[in-house]
Amino acid sequence: MYIKNLNKILEFPHLRKDEIKNLQTKLKDLQPVHFIQGTSCLSGTRKEVLQMIYTWKKNTSPQVFWLTGIAGTGKSTVAESVFRMLSEHHLLGGYFTCKRDYAALHNPLNVLPTICYHLGISNPQYGQLIARRFDENASFGMGLGHLQTQFEELFVWPIKHLVAHELFKSQCIVIDALNECGSEDDQLILLHLLFKLVQMCPLVKIFITSQNMLNVSQSFDAVSILRYELTPSNSWDDILLYFQTHLPSLLATPSKDNILNISSLMADCSKGLFIWAETAYMFLKASPDFQTAIKQLIHTENKGSPYANMHLHQLYDLVLAQVIPDAELQSYEYIMGFIILSKEPLPIATLSSLLYSTLSGNVVLNTVKALQPLLCTDSSGHLQIIHPSLAEYLLAAESTKYHINVDMIHSALFQQSMYTMVKQLRFNICHLETSYIKNSDIGDLHAKIQDFISPELQYACLYWSHHLISCESTNVQSDHLLKAVFVNVKTLMWIECLSLLNKVYHGIHSIKKLLQWLSVINPGQVLEFYEVYYFIYKFYIPIGTSTPHIYLSALSFAPSQSIISRRCSYILPVPLIEPSMINKQWQANGLLFPSYTSSVFPVKISPKNNLIYSGSSDGTIVIWDSYTGESVASISAHECGVTALLLTQDGDMMISGSDDATIRFWDANTYQAVYQPLYCHSSTITSFVVNINGSILCCGSRDRTISIWKTSDNPPLLLQILQCSYIIRSLAISTDDKYIICGTLSHVLQIWDLDSYEKVVDLEHKHKSITALAVSPTTNHIACGTVRGYVLIWNLETHHLVHTPLYLGPSGINDILFTQNGGYLIISTEDLGIMKEITCLSLSSDNKRIVSGSRGSTVEVWDINSKVCLKKQKYAHSVIL
Repeated sequence: MYIKNLNKILEFPHLRKDEIKNLQTKLKDLQPVHFIQGTSCLSGTRKEVLQMIYTWKKNTSPQVFWLTGIAGTGKSTVAESVFRMLSEHHLLGGYFTCKRDYAALHNPLNVLPTICYHLGISNPQYGQLIARRFDENASFGMGLGHLQTQFEELFVWPIKHLVAHELFKSQCIVIDALNECGSEDDQLILLHLLFKLVQMCPLVKIFITSQNMLNVSQSFDAVSILRYELTPSNSWDDILLYFQTHLPSLLATPSKDNILNISSLMADCSKGLFIWAETAYMFLKASPDFQTAIKQLIHTENKGSPYANMHLHQLYDLVLAQVIPDAELQSYEYIMGFIILSKEPLPIATLSSLLYSTLSGNVVLNTVKALQPLLCTDSSGHLQIIHPSLAEYLLAAESTKYHINVDMIHSALFQQSMYTMVKQLRFNICHLETSYIKNSDIGDLHAKIQDFISPELQYACLYWSHHLISCESTNVQSDHLLKAVFVNVKTLMWIECLSLLNKVYHGIHSIKKLLQWLSVINPGQVLEFYEVYYFIYKFYIPIGTSTPHIYLSALSFAPSQSIISRRCSYILPVPLIEPSMINKQWQANGLLFPSYTSSVFPVKISPKNNLIYSGSSDGTIVIWDSYTGESVASISAHECGVTALLLTQDGDMMISGSDDATIRFWDANTYQAVYQPLYCHSSTITSFVVNINGSILCCGSRDRTISIWKTSDNPPLLLQILQCSYIIRSLAISTDDKYIICGTLSHVLQIWDLDSYEKVVDLEHKHKSITALAVSPTTNHIACGTVRGYVLIWNLETHHLVHTPLYLGPSGINDILFTQNGGYLIISTEDLGIMKEITCLSLSSDNKRIVSGSRGSTVEVWDINSKVCLKKQKYAHSVIL
């Protein structure tokens, strides 16, 4: 359907203004993040780099300009100048400015949809293609939960076709402060996808700023990059001009020589950092005695400090000493702490509301006014610190009296968020008059939200869980506050706000964070709050489509004996559904829903009868005959996607794990559940492994724990929970049953003693997340694959790498296994010859065949010797990625 409509779309004439406006409305389904505009370069400064960029934009090669420099050298100011220059020449295709202190601008999943939105406006034919996807599939946006999926759905197909029809014009994409976007792994994946874009479409150019170049030498050799570094040494003249321009307004009788002398002195003190110059100017502007302030600035250059950029940190202390008396340090700590640690910038009115139980509005207003030299506001009046280096200093430097207690501030933000929700949540908060229309069709919904959902309530609904899990110490009031919102009808009112804000997805993540926190702090409460997760998860579409259906549909169809139904159904005066039609408890029903973690498609081949067991993201397990390719049976195993499978050595028992965080045991002969689901984890089950005789099961999870079970008990007995520091992706047990090897989504491979449950060692490497793990059955070797496409082989006894890492290309390693004689290592990646897009592997007991599962909903059987595909079962599952 999509391909058939392409030619019709390409025939659209140039769009009128009303059509452009309609297109913008449709493309807002991408939920782009609004750009925060900054200041551009002062006229006459940065001449060299701006001229180089101007020349670069006119040439066809290189396609990437990468501007680097240490913090404070003015990269974002240059990026703003580039943004304006490209806009004036109608060459700006898309832009994204990353900010660590702004949740939406820190999230890597917002980058590509935002760029797509801007490209769609500047290239109407491209925009029409994207808009048509939403017209044809209302839930299209729900499937864009992964960077790779975003790239394929939003860029690959439409741009290839537009380029083929010569309908894609030359465009430049600007990405500022890439180092503030997610993790370094996220940044590398984004770069990989963006560089694929410029290879696919030579008309696209990319301008990037970051503090460093990242490790791109091996992954991106095919892309030509023009590099330029802003260094303190090439900034002196520009800073001199900055002071020469701004100082005259501060002097009663400015003379040319005096201005030059002071400007030269200030340029020397700045040591090439523009942020020092800007902060020093604000300090001088606020100082009652100009000459004394100049002497204080000069004095900071000569004072010792244990920190890098000592003169900048000393300047921050100097400014704070001038504006914050000792008697007001506590007020300062709360206010500056809230500004720095809030998940998104807050206007002063919202800040005052969140602090209402701690500080008066006048105290907040006066303190913010005093802190103006260190603060800035965007066009909407949201408060931000002047530079990330200020936050880094105040949060880390305990030696300064202006240090901010991170734990105390997160605790206060959590408490204030909960107080706000208890106080302000209301039934039908926006006074909707009917349930017969979608939220998207309510013409004045935005106005209703502004009138009835305060900014502080919006913030509280979205970010309470972030502040809860960020507290290092357990808050004694957390249990009371959580129950005040999440075990009564306030839960539905919270979901109501999320629905109106089009942020139901945040609800899923908030409860997941809560469950992870509770699994450590209070495991007994996990099940109680798990029902909230189930409720949102199962009724996601009606909840997100029309807010009244939280009550009319979701609550009405919730199981009659569920906690939510028992505690909230009184709000419905008359039952809307015949009781006999409603289940008493939550049931597994193969619900299709987008995966929120890395898509996994586990397959195992039975050692007993050569049947293939494959799990899917639709929650089912399908059993296949490996010789005929015919389906033997299907199990509705989990509410969410099946992410881990294991078959015992005798082939009689199967164990499955899921995105729903449950562990289930199945009779592999009758396909019936053996026990009730085991609840131990608060997030996705990622891996299983058993010891040689099958008596011990180890289960890894994204909640950073390993659970260890005694399987000989009925039901299995939980022996221990190991607390890891990182998300667990894969597990293995050594051939002598002494050690658990744990592959994590970090730079660490962990080894634990299976008897004492003590950690033996952290094996560190520089290739980031481990995505696959295997232990040789004949040697002491551990093989692990990484997200960057490297295979590392370690000696289990010496804890040393056996040889230089094997590099298989930029695509991550999806699965890895040894043959039973240890002679071969079988590896799958997304771009490796015949194994393209293969996500998981299993080896037959006769060591002759490999079974693979793929992202294309395919199960395949391969002959090891001939490397020929013997059987291929397409569309085995309804996989949603």
